[in-house]
Amino acid sequence: MIRRLFNFLIVLLIASPASVFAHSMDIASATVEVTGAKAAVTIMFDGTRVASLDRNGDGIVNQSELDADVETIFTRLKNAIAFTGPDAPKDITLTRYEVTGEQHIMRLMLDLTFAEPIRDLAVTARMSALLDDPAPLVVTVTGADINGEAVISSDGDKASFATARSTFDVFQSFLLMGVEHIFTGYDHLTFLMCLLLGATSTRSLVWTVTAFTLAHSVTLSAATLDLVHLPGPLVETAIAATIIYVAIENLIGSQLVKRPFITGAFGLIHGFGFASVLRDVGIPPGKTVTSLFAFNLGVEIGQLIFVFVMFLLLGKFVKSNNLRMAVSAAAVCVALFWFIQRVVLI
Repeated sequence: MIRRLFNFLIVLLIASPASVFAHSMDIASATVEVTGAKAAVTIMFDGTRVASLDRNGDGIVNQSELDADVETIFTRLKNAIAFTGPDAPKDITLTRYEVTGEQHIMRLMLDLTFAEPIRDLAVTARMSALLDDPAPLVVTVTGADINGEAVISSDGDKASFATARSTFDVFQSFLLMGVEHIFTGYDHLTFLMCLLLGATSTRSLVWTVTAFTLAHSVTLSAATLDLVHLPGPLVETAIAATIIYVAIENLIGSQLVKRPFITGAFGLIHGFGFASVLRDVGIPPGKTVTSLFAFNLGVEIGQLIFVFVMFLLLGKFVKSNNLRMAVSAAAVCVALFWFIQRVVLI
């Protein structure tokens, strides 16, 4: 909030009549007004910072000097400030240029045309390519579903402005993300396989998977909402340990604790692992509930697909004790490798 207020005050000063400045501007500004696939950009900076355009040597750049070198300044501007939304604009047009005010501030206006409506706009600045005496660039973006302010102080830095996404778009995106995470999360799949191998009946499998689902939904929600937080390496190591435990139970042919209860406890651990995905991706502002629900639903869909396919492939549970023993032994070896690999990171 403080930074946003600071940026706003800077932009307000720039937008004020140039006569209010008692000395040269210490910053440059870029105001971007987004409308669909178009953006109107206004660039402002102190004319004394482009001394190479001062032809008569009086220390300032006047309108006639800008007129004479407008192509040069336009080329330098395109090399200095790049816009992507997310692709580069297909057309950049200089619509107006002028030197205004007692401070001889340069104002350049551009029209950007993109192939598609602008989303997730990014501005990359390398002000040394534009100004002989570089200055930080204050960027302000406004539009129907995108806005924000940022300061780019170093060459090559980027300011990103995320487009507000529709609820349906967020739901669809996070639903698919949840499904994808299950099928790329080999440790979760190994755990589910061990649960399937150890099931003694359809009823026990249903109760076991239900307990796992309810438990990991609790910690997934709590971690995503920042109510609880555990270090990533600790969680990943614990997940490997849960696989080892369940696989060993399958090998010895007995359960130290009833499977639904121990699965529920382990599900709490796996929920923290699922939450790490959401933290890495980031949740769109104002879409926390939608994102969380959709991702969790995607995880459940992925789990059900996996269990159903394995059920069909293995028949009505695993009738072959040799198969159960072989797969469980392999799971112990793989999970033990993961455990050793991860425990050193704690």
